[in-house]
Amino acid sequence: MTNSLLLHEAIANGQIEIVLSLIEQIADRPASNDLLEEVDECGETPLLIAAKFNQGQVVECILKKRPEYAKQKDKNGNNLFHLLANLKGDQGVELIEKILLILSDELSIDLLKGKNENEKTPINVAQTNGNILVEKLLIPTKGQEDLKW
Repeated sequence: MTNSLLLHEAIANGQIEIVLSLIEQIADRPASNDLLEEVDECGETPLLIAAKFNQGQVVECILKKRPEYAKQKDKNGNNLFHLLANLKGDQGVELIEKILLILSDELSIDLLKGKNENEKTPINVAQTNGNILVEKLLIPTKGQEDLKW
């Protein structure tokens, strides 16, 4: 494993304090951001791994420093919302709510409308997994009814 993938491993293993400390140290240095953009064999970045493992503190930390990283996708075309909609038993609800507060409406809508390689949007993934609370959270709110995810 390369040194750059150690961050991926730390996130997957739940070593949150170490990860948060490292992100705080590197996120404001342009040359060091490669570490936050490094992809593993699954095409996952640290942000996507944090979403996949529902590591809310890590996701929030990265997005507050670098909201543009929300556009990252894995090799299957899944974005943050796809991964959170895929968690069992609506576990992603709380983190989705926080992400929606951090990201601009425009970026959130782009992510919600995004399709993965199976042509599924995050709401389709939530429906497939029976994640009713996630599905309801991702449905367009009043004033956005004309949007078609």
